[in-house]
Amino acid sequence: MKLSKYITKSEDILLASQAEQVRAVQVLMEAVRLRRDELRVLNEEHPKRSPEDLTEDIVGISGEIRGLNWVLMLPQRSKDFIDKL
Repeated sequence: MKLSKYITKSEDILLASQAEQVRAVQVLMEAVRLRRDELRVLNEEHPKRSPEDLTEDIVGISGEIRGLNWVLMLPQRSKDFIDKL
């Protein structure tokens, strides 16, 4: 993933790298982590194919997990981007 494609201003990259220091962001990230873990357990313990409802389908749930992981990695990717400058 090329971070600069999604966060285009250097000031915003700096803010994203510091996001986990903000209490409000910590609360949101924890909620995202909990949801990701909940979906991971569901996929591992009760895998289900349901083409008519992707919210219950193992492939759809895997996509949700991937999206949540992407969000969770933004602060670290921002830090890595800054370190490479």
